Amino acid sequence: MVYFGSSNFMKTKFISSLLAGLLLACAAAAQTPVAPGPETALRALSKETDPLTQIQMLLEFEKNFPNSNSLLDVYQLLLSLLHQRDDKIKIEEVGERALKSFPDDFTTLLTVSHNYGLQKKNLDRAVQYAQKAVEVLARQKGEQRYQDDPKWKAFIDSVTTAAKANLNWINSLIH
Repeated sequence: MVYFGSSNFMKTKFISSLLAGLLLACAAAAQTPVAPGPETALRALSKETDPLTQIQMLLEFEKNFPNSNSLLDVYQLLLSLLHQRDDKIKIEEVGERALKSFPDDFTTLLTVSHNYGLQKKNLDRAVQYAQKAVEVLARQKGEQRYQDDPKWKAFIDSVTTAAKANLNWINSLIH
């Protein structure tokens, strides 16, 4: 996902595992549909181990089920797999599509802004996305879950620190 500090690999693996777990949970909770649908596609995805095949399956899911409740999870897993393959062009393409559907998703905002920074292109857009991620995370701190769930609070605080570092880094590329 986003490169910050020496624990980048651990963060990427954690987020990838978390997203894969969410997809598995969605598939496990679903009833067997009469006709092939998103639940069937998610079940098939959960059984696949080849990253290239997973990427293809996720792209097909995006195309076939654009209104699925699982689409944000699909985008995030897809971006994680593309990041592992260091496919900056596809990250840009998929990330921009994801942001059209989910403009306030801080994970996607950070991923796309950082990806632009790495390529040293679209830096104005990178700053906009990085700033928006910081703003979205600040709003998270006003929500009840932030007050009630210490693990969520720690996660949001950690991501906020990373988001601010990302914003500062991208700004340094411009100046």
